[in-house]
Amino acid sequence: MQASGLSGAHTGYTNLNQFTDGWQTTDLIVVAARPSVGKTAFTLDSIRKGAKADPKQYMG
Repeated sequence: MQASGLSGAHTGYTNLNQFTDGWQTTDLIVVAARPSVGKTAFTLDSIRKGAKADPKQYMG
């Protein structure tokens, strides 16, 4: 369990953390939507926020 109380890595979003309990190492995460709706922006923002919340989890 992480210091944040999540069993997985911080997603960067509180509501998503509550729903998923963080990104789990055994899960394949697929972000899918129509073109030009922000999939890349969401993914990069999630990584940035998660790394800011728990740098050791994201950097090794």
